[in-house]
Amino acid sequence: MNTLEILTAARAKIADEKNWCQGAFAENEYSISVSAISDVACSWCSIGALRSIAGNDFIAYNSAMNYLSESMNYPILDYNDSRTHSEVMAAWDKAIAECIG
Repeated sequence: MNTLEILTAARAKIADEKNWCQGAFAENEYSISVSAISDVACSWCSIGALRSIAGNDFIAYNSAMNYLSESMNYPILDYNDSRTHSEVMAAWDKAIAECIG
């Protein structure tokens, strides 16, 4: 996957607020922190969503992280954990638009 595909798929993964979390990279159905790539993960933070989509493609993952970080103009973890879902999604939209050019 390229950077745009990773950004788009990761955003889609957390577009529904019930699939988004704060305070952990990912959580299971009981809101217990799990690995972002775990089969039991059912909600993800912004970074966890990127990691779950990018897998081991760290070049595309890092590129996607750069776009998201730029759009948030704030550390991604802090932004994800201190903003509303709609604010986070707006930052994702901005990152995707920047990636498209």
